[in-house]
Amino acid sequence: MKKTYTTTYCEWNSYGSILQALALQQTLIKKGIQNIILKDASPPNSKYYLPKLNGFHIITIVKWLFNCIIKSKTSKKYRKNLDFISRNINIEYGESYNKILKNPPKADFFIAGSDQIWHPDLCKPFFFLDFVKDGTKRISYAASMGKTSVSLEKKSEFARLIKNFDAISVREEDNANVISTYTDKEIAVNIDPTFLITKEEWRRYEKEYSIKYRYILVYSIYWDEKLNKEVKKLSRETGLRVISISAGLDKVFAHKKLYDVGVDEFLWLIDHAEYVITSSFHGVAFSTIFNKKYSAVVNPKLPSRIRNLFEMLSVPIISIDELSDMVFDYELINENMRLEKEKSLNFLTKELEFEK
Repeated sequence: MKKTYTTTYCEWNSYGSILQALALQQTLIKKGIQNIILKDASPPNSKYYLPKLNGFHIITIVKWLFNCIIKSKTSKKYRKNLDFISRNINIEYGESYNKILKNPPKADFFIAGSDQIWHPDLCKPFFFLDFVKDGTKRISYAASMGKTSVSLEKKSEFARLIKNFDAISVREEDNANVISTYTDKEIAVNIDPTFLITKEEWRRYEKEYSIKYRYILVYSIYWDEKLNKEVKKLSRETGLRVISISAGLDKVFAHKKLYDVGVDEFLWLIDHAEYVITSSFHGVAFSTIFNKKYSAVVNPKLPSRIRNLFEMLSVPIISIDELSDMVFDYELINENMRLEKEKSLNFLTKELEFEK
């Protein structure tokens, strides 16, 4: 059995990073390839620490108490996510990049996985497999940059690091256009790993969250407070309550805010929502996988990730105002998902040399 390592984000505080890491690993396992997610840090400490109280004014104390309540709930979410990772993902912690560099693991192939691993402002050598010894094949799969340009001070380092790879696959067409200026290699554009697993397979990882009524789900990374008016209107039109998955104090309107949602409950909440409103790439991904009626809120400063996905799958960008009347053509969208999955598996088959 061939052995592979994947460097990628698999963070206890990020649903998307956990699920994309799991999806690529499970895809490889199904093809008879051993896979280990390699981390360049020690396992996180999930111990709950009280926020610091800065002053004794009544408003300061009230805010502190509220933050303590939220912190205790988000701490519970982190513990849930760490437990999910330990139960479902084969992961190895390397303590630090320097230790990995001194004693790199051995494998048949190394993969730079998906998510925003190639953010050009960071240029983390770990995510460019700079520690892998020459002679071992290095590929990327659906790597994302998170932005569509490389700053002047990072250009030479980015160019050096991208030359490490024998085969390059990115998640966005925009990224392919950027990277093509740094390499003569062919650049494949492949779909996010979460799409390599069917909705039926994802449902095996779900865990019910105790919501006993039909609801509109809001999951935001970016949010414009002006959108609350549209959310309230949708709630009135449909007679549905609004719940939001929150990480802290935010300005999202919701009848109920959830701070302790584990990654398995995150899947369940999207799958069972009547409508989803999200500005998260993976919120959009799973809304599409589960064939939901949803509205994507696109961050005007970082539009490419969601817009590229929509172009790839022929998904319309729907405003919250249009959501209740919109009919999604999931026959077309699902066929596009199937074709993109097939193309992506063909890339992996070719580069990792496993049987179809």
